[in-house]
Amino acid sequence: MRRFLLRGDESGLAAALELCHCLRDVQGVVERDGELELWLEGELPALDELSVRTVELTLPPAGPTLTGFEHDAAILVDDGLVVRPPWVASPAGFTGLELVVPRGMAFGSGEHGSTQAALLVMTALWPSPPPARVLDVGTGSGVLALYAQRRGAAAVAACDVEVEAVAAARALLCSADVRLGGPAVFAGERFPFVVANLDARQLHAALPELLARLAPAGTLVVAGLRPTELDAFAARVPAAPRLCRERLGYVGLGYVGLGGAELGSPEALGSGA
Repeated sequence: MRRFLLRGDESGLAAALELCHCLRDVQGVVERDGELELWLEGELPALDELSVRTVELTLPPAGPTLTGFEHDAAILVDDGLVVRPPWVASPAGFTGLELVVPRGMAFGSGEHGSTQAALLVMTALWPSPPPARVLDVGTGSGVLALYAQRRGAAAVAACDVEVEAVAAARALLCSADVRLGGPAVFAGERFPFVVANLDARQLHAALPELLARLAPAGTLVVAGLRPTELDAFAARVPAAPRLCRERLGYVGLGYVGLGGAELGSPEALGSGA
């Protein structure tokens, strides 16, 4: 276990934290104005291009019980939804939906703004009765797919290009169809509800396949965009979002009725960012 202090502006620190979650086994995070304290296994990834200053700190003189989890807390996404690791207790008096997600090598244990933005949009647009099938693209730890299961989706499918993420999601999700790869691994299938929590570059690349996987009247939720990236993404989508939610500098968008393979060609959607 190693302990690092990162200093910089909000956007640089957010990008650094995202990169660390994607590439390293982050064990704990303490966020303060203008700085982050990270507990992780191994070296920091290269952060030179992010204008973030880093220094390694000594570990506190704790006994052999030091784990790096000491600063973990339950994340209140909204009044009725909490995400927490299994070693953190439920908030006192909370009676809503809890998503219990172990943190490991896969991205998406709930503390990141893009995950929370996706959950906010999913909550707002969740249909009644629940959708028969849900697809989670870029599932990471499986937290968004877990939300779909807990909210009553009859069948849940998920995919990720990272082997570690697929293993984590399969361990978390009972009876879900979790596959290695992008949304094309579900070619020929349509889903009434599709969610994708990816960065802007990945969303632009995946957009035709996301629309091809979406049932004609289905709901699409995307997250991972920065506010400055919205215009470029909106220019490629043939309709305005039904809903927009922002959390910690990341935006989630909800669309209804975009589905159809005829909308999925890059030529029809533009050239991207």
